[in-house]
Amino acid sequence: MSAANATGEAESRPLREGFRTNYGVDAGLTAALGRRDSASLGASASRTDYVDTDVGISSTTAFLSSGWNRRLTPRLAGGLDASLTGLASEDALDTRSLSAAIRAGGAWEATPRLGFSARIGPSLTWTESEIDEAVTPGVSAAVSAAWAPTPRDAWSLSFDQGIDVDDDGAVVNASRLGLRLRRNLTERTSAALAASVGLDVPIDAGAGAQAEERLFASVSPSVAWRLTPEASLDLGYRWRFEDAGGVSGARGPRRASSSGRA
Repeated sequence: MSAANATGEAESRPLREGFRTNYGVDAGLTAALGRRDSASLGASASRTDYVDTDVGISSTTAFLSSGWNRRLTPRLAGGLDASLTGLASEDALDTRSLSAAIRAGGAWEATPRLGFSARIGPSLTWTESEIDEAVTPGVSAAVSAAWAPTPRDAWSLSFDQGIDVDDDGAVVNASRLGLRLRRNLTERTSAALAASVGLDVPIDAGAGAQAEERLFASVSPSVAWRLTPEASLDLGYRWRFEDAGGVSGARGPRRASSSGRA
């Protein structure tokens, strides 16, 4: 009887399909500060539009970052980074958010072709809508491994954990596991394939958003052209499947979305 109920709940959740577009600009600068130190600055702005609002809510995101790194030994480096992210979601409550984080960490070059890195630090997320306001403290952490099996290929595996705000304006505890494969086709072009799985667990509906646990997987192929040493063009396509209710098994819609990126 319980098996029949479980099957019935799965079948009762409709699959919502839709298309979304992501487009944006980003810029970065890295400068050497002596023989052992370097500093970096970065900025980006992006826009996400959904054709069907039942699949997702359109939003605009801006991101600023800065970092400092010091080479401690020929194979070991340490440093600090700080980031600021703003999101404006076009939901009925006009939800806005601002997230700040600062992390310390290090990187170890095990071999010329294999490296590992890790960073951890505190974060603070503020959300506001027409009916509510919330401030959520948290911890941001990330670990990654990078491997270059050949001079033309680069593989990376990463795991990120921290407080985030999803496209719907809800504050969530976000977990991400990602794999990225890249190959240089010529001196100026490269192709990549990225895959990820993630889980968003609501901490607070914050600012009146309707939060729900979400489990998702995505696959994204892309091609990049290096126009100049300072600029490149990246074109990609992403398919994402999302199960609202996640691992808890709560009843909710399942969503499949495709997106083009430039």
